Amino acid sequence: MRIFLINLDRDAARFDYMKAELAKRGFTAERIPAVYGLDMPETLKSYFLNASGGIDSAMNRGEVGCYASHLTIMQRIVEEGIEEPVCVMEDDLAFHDAFAVMAEALDRLPQDWEIVRLSNPPKAAVKVVTELADGLSVVKYWRVPNNTGCYLINRAGAKKFLTYRALRKRPVDEDLRRPWEHGLKTYGLVPPPVTSNIFDSSLAEIGGDRSLPARKRFKDAGGSSLSVWTYRLSEFGLVNCLIAPIKTILGRRRKGKVSFLD
Repeated sequence: MRIFLINLDRDAARFDYMKAELAKRGFTAERIPAVYGLDMPETLKSYFLNASGGIDSAMNRGEVGCYASHLTIMQRIVEEGIEEPVCVMEDDLAFHDAFAVMAEALDRLPQDWEIVRLSNPPKAAVKVVTELADGLSVVKYWRVPNNTGCYLINRAGAKKFLTYRALRKRPVDEDLRRPWEHGLKTYGLVPPPVTSNIFDSSLAEIGGDRSLPARKRFKDAGGSSLSVWTYRLSEFGLVNCLIAPIKTILGRRRKGKVSFLD
């Protein structure tokens, strides 16, 4: 496993923190300079900008820079032909004991995996695919968490995500949680071995208005309910599609306890 760590040039203290935390667990990371706002490589501009250099979506500059940072890594995976699993990290993570079983998790992932989410607890029901040590499970999500603090991705997944849509109209976490659009075979670890967003956002000051929920801000970004349910039927089957909404509601009433599908 290779680790690529996204970090703004000005946030040296965060990089030092992450490097020390990873070293405690026997890992090293390669620093990937984060894209600051619209200051991105030419190869990425067509994903976000119009001919005048403006943003062609409801995203603010901070969200565009974050998205471009993740695409930078995916481009590198594809262009360099990196065959090992790549762990993409942002620089504001807390690691739990379960991170120590990452080697076992890699060996026991489904053969078709393309991305594995590591940093956000699910807010909806999940289906267990494989049980690992220490109560950790590989799962499929009924509703993928919207967080990109830490995830595994392979070359096939990076290539698929780079090419599934020409213009990006939502933040990267919102796009990655829609497998019915980009087609990445998506799994996660529950409970997540990493907690993200433990520091204040470094991109907030160059952002913009985020007062509206994502479903309203990005309502023109495409997608349909039909594609969502077609995907869920293929991944979970009819019975689970009927009971997943109920189990999700019950889980929320139990103070966020995860509900498991059969």
